[in-house]
Amino acid sequence: IILVIALVGWALTGVYQVNEQERAVVLRFGTFHRFEEPGFKIRLPSPIERHEIVQVNTELRTEIGGQGATNLMLTGDENIIDIDFVINWRVFEPRDYLFNVVDVEGGNPDNHVLVEQIGESAMREIVGTSAFEPITTTGRTVVETRVRDLMQQTLNSYQAGVEIISIS
Repeated sequence: IILVIALVGWALTGVYQVNEQERAVVLRFGTFHRFEEPGFKIRLPSPIERHEIVQVNTELRTEIGGQGATNLMLTGDENIIDIDFVINWRVFEPRDYLFNVVDVEGGNPDNHVLVEQIGESAMREIVGTSAFEPITTTGRTVVETRVRDLMQQTLNSYQAGVEIISIS
């Protein structure tokens, strides 16, 4: 009886639920096996298969600077500017995001290091080639668009599975 209960308990480790905003990536012996859409799902019990849940239809937000932090940058005309900006993004390819990106630092799921570092690098590059006046006045949307495009190009070259929605 104990053996039967143990086998049933082990088999039930393969039952899980995927919410509407998520996709599951099922790994068999640690390698990619398949994607799972929302709903109740069954997989082979642990340790044969395991699953990783990835938020895909959720817009994530990464803030750079702000809250007392200074983000000083040198403009193309040699002025110093303190820029705080927000990156809105989402995961569109869960497999690439899981296997090509080490993004969360220190176990904090809200600390997306890769997006933050690429965003800051792209902003520094664009600000470094732009004059002070357009950055702070009329050319603001141009800077945002150029940063978004440069970030997306960099993330695509890393095959990160991430889409940049907007920079503000």
